[in-house]
Amino acid sequence: MNIVRVLGAVGFASMLVSAPLMLDNDVVSPAAAQAAGCGGRAWAAPLNQFGPVADSSCSVAGHPGYEMCYNIKIEGNGLAVVHARGYDINGNEQWYSIPTSYGCVPWGNSLAMPAIKATSPNVTGVFVSFSH
Repeated sequence: MNIVRVLGAVGFASMLVSAPLMLDNDVVSPAAAQAAGCGGRAWAAPLNQFGPVADSSCSVAGHPGYEMCYNIKIEGNGLAVVHARGYDINGNEQWYSIPTSYGCVPWGNSLAMPAIKATSPNVTGVFVSFSH
């Protein structure tokens, strides 16, 4: 039994019309990602230990020569060192150190989810949010 038979043709059509344009983890173009406010939040673990990787709420489809740019914001008081996911010329995932305000990394023709990981020299750690 397919979904059209269960909902009926009218119900199925109205479901398509009323569906949101963006869902979590949608694949979007770089320009659409900026407009949609894609990003996430990472924990910068204390004492120079990296916290877990924080994936973005959207995936991005790049193109040859594309660079993924990240906007970084440290929440509260503290210091953080941020590494951002990018891809080398062969399409291999790499982690690049970026400033704690704004930075771009190689992305190229990759279809992937932007992400950051962070560490803090502070004893308590700090949260870091990002958008792209």
